[in-house]
Amino acid sequence: MDVRAKKIIKSEISTKTEGVFTIYMDYQHYMDALPATVEVQFAVSGVKIPLRFLGKETEVDRKAIKKEGSKTGKIFLTLSEVQIVK
Repeated sequence: MDVRAKKIIKSEISTKTEGVFTIYMDYQHYMDALPATVEVQFAVSGVKIPLRFLGKETEVDRKAIKKEGSKTGKIFLTLSEVQIVK
């Protein structure tokens, strides 16, 4: 937390079964209430994607997926043209 600016700049969520999610927030201006950019980093294991989203003819090797262990990735979000109505 940036105590001087009273803003959360990093948040980490850890779960026993799903993995770790770290969120970094960057504010464009000191007075901004919302971040201009958000980066979400994750390390998850046992990703569960419903097979119906992959298509009927898609073959999935469930044992191989389990052996692969955790997966990591990043998601970048940019907030633009945000209006806060009071």
